[in-house]
Amino acid sequence: MLAGDLQNPLERQPATLPLCFQQSGNPGSTHIALAQILEGRKRSVRVCVGGLSVWLIIHVINLNRRQPLVIAWTPRRELGSYPLWYTEPSHALSPERQIMTLIQAELQARVGTLAFDHYAKRNALGVDLIAEMLDHLDEFARNEVGAVVIRSASGQPVWSSGHDVNELPLADLDPLPYNEPLEQLLRAVKRFPAPVIAMVHGSVWGAAFDLVMACDIVLSDETGAFAITPAKLGLPYNTNGFLNFISRAPLGIVKEMFFTADPISAQRALRAGFVNQVIPEAELEGRTYAMARTIASRSAAAVAAAKQAMHELSDAVMISPDTYERLHGLRREAYFGPEYHEGIEAFLQKRTPDFDAARARAGGAGSGHRDASPTPE
Repeated sequence: MLAGDLQNPLERQPATLPLCFQQSGNPGSTHIALAQILEGRKRSVRVCVGGLSVWLIIHVINLNRRQPLVIAWTPRRELGSYPLWYTEPSHALSPERQIMTLIQAELQARVGTLAFDHYAKRNALGVDLIAEMLDHLDEFARNEVGAVVIRSASGQPVWSSGHDVNELPLADLDPLPYNEPLEQLLRAVKRFPAPVIAMVHGSVWGAAFDLVMACDIVLSDETGAFAITPAKLGLPYNTNGFLNFISRAPLGIVKEMFFTADPISAQRALRAGFVNQVIPEAELEGRTYAMARTIASRSAAAVAAAKQAMHELSDAVMISPDTYERLHGLRREAYFGPEYHEGIEAFLQKRTPDFDAARARAGGAGSGHRDASPTPE
């Protein structure tokens, strides 16, 4: 991953570009290098760093900064580079830009709302949508909101299709490193000082279910359905993701959902402990905001202290260094293995993955096993 506090090179086209390199999966390992810009296009720039030529797509993840934080990904897709993130510079860097296009945000009576408004992509959790959510959460924190509601802006049948699979690396790179935008969003929701309520109408897939589990309270109507889908992509889940689920529901149900990748109904999610209440569809919005206003009327200091204490205690799981290294090794085998490559390729080609054939082509190499939306875009 490449990052730097700088003006977007696609606008100014300087001769060189200072970049801060972070080794994937190791955010503590960084060094600065000066990249020579070879050529620029509307959506990307090719640079040379240490004799290596790579294409970068630049994305601004904090629009409030005087000098925006810029992040670009350069995972390789076979013979070329596969740039993942893009935000139109003329819009992203404009100081006048106040209206976000993918999230509807509102603040009333100390209750903040973040509503997905990108149904063309089934509200997929792409980097641009996540950037807007993080930006609004920062704003809500500065305004000391008493509760936040995360919902869909429309009454469509899909609440969110999960991770934008088009932004996942094809293979040979950890798809869920610590600094990946989705992981940043999950941590921001968990650490937000006020309670966050997920108001669910429709189906919730993959990473979107992870986001729902990061919320403090989950309210759903009868249309709610929930699925954990990494097994459909051969995608290796991370340990934080597992903990997110097993801290909320019985282990047997979590295993069933991970192994089958099949959705469960709102009523079953209620019985399992994933959902706090299942509410009639006509009453969902009213009762959700009534609860949010009640929470916002309580002592903010006491609520914040309770939330953080419960969060830290529920995440307090001790594992030995040997166990951690073994689990990390299993994940590496998965995302370097043939099944993850096959799962991503199949999704992008809109076909059913053939994991047996992928293993056979690789000569029986080991397999590994976050996201698939209900229908490929």
